Amino acid sequence: MLQEINDHVSKGAFKKVAESRPSASVVVRPEEQPIGLESTIEKVWHCIVDKDVGIIGLYGLGGVGKTTLLTQINNKFSTTADKFDVVIWALVSKDYNVEKIQDKMGGNIGFRDTSWKSKSVDEKAVDIYGVLRNKRFVVLLDDLWERVCGEMEARKRIKVECLEPEKAWELFQAKVGDETLNSHPNI
Repeated sequence: MLQEINDHVSKGAFKKVAESRPSASVVVRPEEQPIGLESTIEKVWHCIVDKDVGIIGLYGLGGVGKTTLLTQINNKFSTTADKFDVVIWALVSKDYNVEKIQDKMGGNIGFRDTSWKSKSVDEKAVDIYGVLRNKRFVVLLDDLWERVCGEMEARKRIKVECLEPEKAWELFQAKVGDETLNSHPNI
């Protein structure tokens, strides 16, 4: 066997020894224009690529654009090569349930059968850890409350603020459209 390998090496002209790492497996989500969120998106992205940050918590009032921001971040991974192996999106909701989050994470990394779904929370945690421990990964949890950011021991907490009035008006115009805005003189 070793002789075969040596024969191949002596005959070959290897221009490329390894392929570059493919971009992370990402489910691209439908996105909206992030009006007024651009600087926050860049701030969050900078934290994500900083290897020392770890857990980042985003919080803010309902409707300020946290989901829009996370969607932009999620989709950015689809065009970013060699940074992360796995990107997982999970909707948490107000009454967050660890097992539901684990099921979503497990589904993203290949645990889909009924035997896995019947495992305990601790067993699922071990399985998830076993897959992710040697990977660079991102878990995007949407609809978290500020209290949960504290419970997660987020190293960086970023508040998504309400838009400035001029950006809010720009967003309103984009949502409503010119036809509606021009349809009545009092608008």
